[in-house]
Amino acid sequence: MVADNKGWLPLHSAVASGNLHSLNDHCLKHCPEAFSTPNNDGCLPLHLCLHKNVRLAKRFPGALHTTNKEGKTPLDIAKSLDRPDIVKVLESVNAVVSNLRKRNIG
Repeated sequence: MVADNKGWLPLHSAVASGNLHSLNDHCLKHCPEAFSTPNNDGCLPLHLCLHKNVRLAKRFPGALHTTNKEGKTPLDIAKSLDRPDIVKVLESVNAVVSNLRKRNIG
């Protein structure tokens, strides 16, 4: 897959726009590395789709602990977007807040 000048793969664009129907099993089977490829801001596709849909959280639990360049995990982002529905789903699959957030809270 080829990234654009911002480091976005087609998958980053698809999930950020909420176009999750393109994430069919074919994509998962043939391009699994795209789900763990950050863009230039350090965001994985999971970081980008939280405001639209959180289905990826259950399919790629390893991404739940990954921080972007701002030091935010997907759970941090969901909390900053004030999305208790998404926070609940992420917490149900053992998502964590970043150490940076823990230091700022405590």
